[in-house]
Amino acid sequence: MLVMPLLFFMACSEDEVPDGQEADRKHLENLKTKIENKVQDVECEDAEGWDYTALGSKACGGPQEYIAYPLSIDTEEFLSLVEEYTNAEAEYNSKYGITSDCSETPVPTGVQCENGEPVLVYDGVSEGVPATENN
Repeated sequence: MLVMPLLFFMACSEDEVPDGQEADRKHLENLKTKIENKVQDVECEDAEGWDYTALGSKACGGPQEYIAYPLSIDTEEFLSLVEEYTNAEAEYNSKYGITSDCSETPVPTGVQCENGEPVLVYDGVSEGVPATENN
């Protein structure tokens, strides 16, 4: 009879992530890595050759962050991948009851190049971190 309570305890452990959720989380990680890989090796020499887009989905709504991307890549493919990731994250949040801070993510006003890296600009002030990192 001791087996039944032990199985119940094991099934309810808060530290364990269900297999489906773990697989979905890995899928999100792989998509984000694929997105970041598309832009990380492109040197930022002229900010006119760059744009930015929203990336991800907060549980309360709105994007997780913004990412700069070079116009020299296949932007249609890139933006399609960003959309796929954003939709998948929104679905993940809903499916697993994920919560977030509900703060509004600031929208950049542009991109500038600093030491070969794209940097998002907010109201004329650069963020000071590469534009592929969480802002």
